[in-house]
Amino acid sequence: MCRKEQTIVWLLAAAVLLTVGFFGCNRVKNAEPDRGGKYKIALSNSYMGNDWRQNMIRVTELAMSKSPYKEKVDLTIVNTENSPEAQSASIDAMIKQGYDAIVIDCASPRGLNPVIDRAVNAGITVVTFDQIADNQNCYGIESDWAYLSEIIGKFMVEVLSGRGNVVMDRGLPGAPVSAMFYDGVMKVFKQYPNIKVVAEFDGMYSEGPSEQGVAAAITANSQIDAVFTQGYVNSIVRAFKNANRPIPCITGNNYQSTVRAAIEDRFPVLMYSADLVGFGAMAIQVAIDILEGNPPPEKHMVIKDAIFYSLTTEVGDKIGVTIKNIEDVYFPDVPPSFMWPVLPDDFPVQITKDELLQ
Repeated sequence: MCRKEQTIVWLLAAAVLLTVGFFGCNRVKNAEPDRGGKYKIALSNSYMGNDWRQNMIRVTELAMSKSPYKEKVDLTIVNTENSPEAQSASIDAMIKQGYDAIVIDCASPRGLNPVIDRAVNAGITVVTFDQIADNQNCYGIESDWAYLSEIIGKFMVEVLSGRGNVVMDRGLPGAPVSAMFYDGVMKVFKQYPNIKVVAEFDGMYSEGPSEQGVAAAITANSQIDAVFTQGYVNSIVRAFKNANRPIPCITGNNYQSTVRAAIEDRFPVLMYSADLVGFGAMAIQVAIDILEGNPPPEKHMVIKDAIFYSLTTEVGDKIGVTIKNIEDVYFPDVPPSFMWPVLPDDFPVQITKDELLQ
């Protein structure tokens, strides 16, 4: 199955995002904007330890500064420690402050359920995104992790010809996306008995823990043929270089540092663009639709947004997916943390690279 440059369908009003699944419950609040004709909306973010979260906050702020959002939304962003307790306390304060809607990147899939229920019972629209909640009373919007992890697993198997030693990144402990991502790749590997997982680590979506985890795996294993990471490719490359070991097949996120590492060192890489950093803005649009009486028909929305890049694009033909040339997304004058694209092509507003870099 092939993917185009963007396969999200973003329809406003009565139409919706491409969706699958259903959490239940159809509670909808029809609200009139207050505070000068604006909806009072809060974004609760549970983690700031990587560039994705910082980019997400930046894109959300930029999107809400443009029409029609600047006339419609009074936005507050609150960052908390990555624990259900800290995030719950913050959301309880939002409930008391009378927000119309709260969008949440969750610290836990179930640990926030009591405070989400309190918010919904207070008449507040709740939309969780990225790391979503397993709760029947709120909406959830996330990427298609099952599809993404399947393609990554198939790419690695194809590059390794079905045989080799692999190191696995478990991601962020407690994060549902990390577990789904890891499990999806492992599901593919279990079909190939000669693919051996020789080490695992918790990359924490951060460079330091990822490099340390791989360095430990290198010390313990004389042969490593591939590394699956849920974040930074360049830190994995650094670990192999520091150990004077050949760089293996690596898969990872679409930071500009990934592009540069691939071009400079010419190793087998699969970079994926999914879980767009515009998810915060997208969740706010869902909340607005609900507040205006146009809720999506499904409460669990799975976005078909994966785009793949590599130097070995021909592997895509063998595993049934379009893989673009990673050199086509090389931007020499941007910081290593830069990610692109950030929003669906048909989202109500767009953000330029220059705006992101200001």
